[in-house]
Amino acid sequence: MNRIWKFATLIIMMLWLCLPVPSQADGPIVLSDEQMEYPIGTHLEYFKDDSGTLTIEQIMSPAYDSQFIPNHEETLNFSYTSAAYWIRFQLENPEEHPQSYYLETVFGMIDELDFYQVRLSDKKIIATKRTVDRYPFVSRDFAERDFTFHLELPYDRPDKYLIYLRGQSQSAVKFDLTLWSAQAMAEDALSEYIIFGLLYGFIIIMIFYNLALYFLLRDPNYLYYVLLMPLITLNLATQDGFSAQYLWPQSAGWSVRVFSLSGLGSIMVGLMFMTQFLNIKKEMPRLYRLIIFLAVATMFSQIVTIFFKMVGSIMMAFTSLATGLMMLVAGIISWRRGNISAFHYLISWIGIIIGSVISVLGELAILPEGGWETELSIHLGTAYLAVMLSAALAARINELRRATEQANQRLQESEKRVRQFMKAMPVGVFIQDMKAMPFFVNRLAQQLFGATISPTTLPTSLNEITITTPLYIKGTNQPYPLEQLPSMRALRGETVRVDDLEALVNNKRIPLEIWASPIFNGNGKVHYAISAFQDITERQQAEQERLKLTTIQQELNFAQTIQKNLLPPATPNWPNLQVTCCNSPAREVGGDLYIYHTFNPNHYVIAVGDVTGKGMAAALLMAVSQATFQTLIQQDFSPTEFMAKMDLSLKQFVQKKQNCALVYAQIDLTDFNKTGLAQLTLVNAGCPMPIIKQANGSIEMVDLGGMPLGVGLGSQFGYATATRHLRKGDVVILASDGVVEANNAAGEMFGFERLEQHLQTMPTTNAEISLNYLKNEVLAFVGGAEQHDDMTIAVMQI
Repeated sequence: MNRIWKFATLIIMMLWLCLPVPSQADGPIVLSDEQMEYPIGTHLEYFKDDSGTLTIEQIMSPAYDSQFIPNHEETLNFSYTSAAYWIRFQLENPEEHPQSYYLETVFGMIDELDFYQVRLSDKKIIATKRTVDRYPFVSRDFAERDFTFHLELPYDRPDKYLIYLRGQSQSAVKFDLTLWSAQAMAEDALSEYIIFGLLYGFIIIMIFYNLALYFLLRDPNYLYYVLLMPLITLNLATQDGFSAQYLWPQSAGWSVRVFSLSGLGSIMVGLMFMTQFLNIKKEMPRLYRLIIFLAVATMFSQIVTIFFKMVGSIMMAFTSLATGLMMLVAGIISWRRGNISAFHYLISWIGIIIGSVISVLGELAILPEGGWETELSIHLGTAYLAVMLSAALAARINELRRATEQANQRLQESEKRVRQFMKAMPVGVFIQDMKAMPFFVNRLAQQLFGATISPTTLPTSLNEITITTPLYIKGTNQPYPLEQLPSMRALRGETVRVDDLEALVNNKRIPLEIWASPIFNGNGKVHYAISAFQDITERQQAEQERLKLTTIQQELNFAQTIQKNLLPPATPNWPNLQVTCCNSPAREVGGDLYIYHTFNPNHYVIAVGDVTGKGMAAALLMAVSQATFQTLIQQDFSPTEFMAKMDLSLKQFVQKKQNCALVYAQIDLTDFNKTGLAQLTLVNAGCPMPIIKQANGSIEMVDLGGMPLGVGLGSQFGYATATRHLRKGDVVILASDGVVEANNAAGEMFGFERLEQHLQTMPTTNAEISLNYLKNEVLAFVGGAEQHDDMTIAVMQI
């Protein structure tokens, strides 16, 4: 820790030793005939008059005489201030003759500058002069761009003189003074004017050169160039004093206004040039909004300058700095994003940006004044900008030319690919220009119109096509109106689709579907019309088939409704016996049926049938079977006689490989109230075995077979019967083979074994609950698989 403190103490002592030691100014300036130029900076003393009201008499009084501070710099720069500054230096003429000199201050934008020559021997003011920026140039002592005062040093006796200068301005206050002999001043002015003339002349030549390029190329960037460079040049010329000398020597006050407006214009046009050159609005929208803000801030600063000149001048200085930094940042970002032109832009602006920054920092007293790096930095930067910006524009033109050539090459390749795509399209393509002249026709269009359009020669007009290939309104011999053709309507800006047109090709009518759409140019006007068409003969045939199928489907839906109406209600209203049925066809109509009949309140018949096959044929035989059942059941036949009669009656209706399986159940409740037993009689003609689940839970699958109905064998060999006694709570189940043969998505069959397992857990609360349980278990097993067979179930419970 002690080492750190020792090191810090050593650093502080070294810095203290480096601080300037207050001292007196260099003393009086001793004039001689041999020396023609006297830099005055280090001979000066200055005093700050905060009130700005002190007079020369007050300044010369002892109260203020001792308050002057010696200067040690070549240039006094007080930056932006509202105070008045008094400076003084002493002259001594040891020569034995009068001396004549010119005092030059190198800053032409100060508002007020008063000159006082005081003889020290008697404290008498022997000369007083005043020059302000509001006075015309012709009122100056010497026709030179900077403020110049003529000093006469008489020789009556050896004496010394004090020269007082009072400066006050609402902009920067600077004093860079030099005392010249007339000859030396003229020689310096000549060399200085030659240098500035070369700089300004070179810039003007570049302006006219780029103006000629603008009229030749009409590139807006060149227009911004020829607006920007004169504004920058006028601003520099006004600051240098040349504008007052050559443009308005007889007028006063113009320099301040022109300097302010040209500075504002330079910033605004520079921002617009940057935005246009780097395409900032499209490529960098966030930065574009920041540029808009900077432009508004610059305008606001200019408005403030009108009312508060010093505050506005400071604001303008900072907005100028911000503009320079913005130009650099925008160029760097654009360059890093791959914009080659941005590199040339950066190289062009970096000179004047650096020069402007150095100049502004000098005005703000951040950098020392007096050297060439601050005096000529912005001039050299402007000349550099004039050359390099013109070169950047030329490089940009070359880059755009290369990009245009590459784009044209890509466009040609793309157009070639598009033509290949359109030639290979599965529809005919026909493109017309605004005069309805054919522009492109692909292969299918050539095939459709045959000899009308060859692969190498396009028709001269649309009329030529319609003459050799007549177009008619669909289904008539009426020619299709030329003005109503889709391509002609597309040329009027419409997007069209029609299918009411037929073309006569090789004496054959070909129905066409045509789409037509306009193609617009960059001005939003129709430039081309593209039509795509195809032969829709097959589609129309398919639509006709679809209509037929739709009609059949409607008929099937109607037949389904009729078939459902043929079946009796699922649950008959019988007081002594619970019965509930369900029927689910695999298609719109099916061959399954359930039917029941009551002879009297104690004598019932229930049957479930299954016609072989599915669809309409099975449905028709199912309807015949149902009607035959209703007819024969009215007669007094035993169950076996009834089945034999059904067999013979259906035989005349069945086709080859067709029959009707039927399971018949007859329940007699005559003695049920006395004995508690009901008699069940079963006859089966080809259906799955009837099932009995007793109230105690035991299950019996009644093994009873027989020949299906309609074959004729059942009536010849007869049918067997099975008789069982039922008690209260016993359940009888009749089902078609669609239950046990139901398949899931894996192809597995529901089967008798799975059916018996579910019968074990089937609730027997009532017939409806038992039926729903069985049906839901079958459906859950099938899942999303397609139903392949009709399914019918009837459940009875005592």
